[in-house]
Amino acid sequence: MSWRWGENAQMGRYADDIVILSDFAESKLIMNVLEHLLGELGLELSVEKSRVTTAAEGFDFLSFHFIRRYRGRFGKW
Repeated sequence: MSWRWGENAQMGRYADDIVILSDFAESKLIMNVLEHLLGELGLELSVEKSRVTTAAEGFDFLSFHFIRRYRGRFGKW
């Protein structure tokens, strides 16, 4: 088991679109940190466009739909 000091989060962005992928359970904390960081840059998080979801529910980003599915051929998610 590896230990890390901090949260496991990866950010992907393109122009004014951003997606944050994390296994951290406290999604409200991540949203608050993102709002704070954007605020320091003079930007605002769009509440209408922003949401928290799971990999099983999937999400759209840059006209692609991402979803976690089971691949029986490989025996992996």
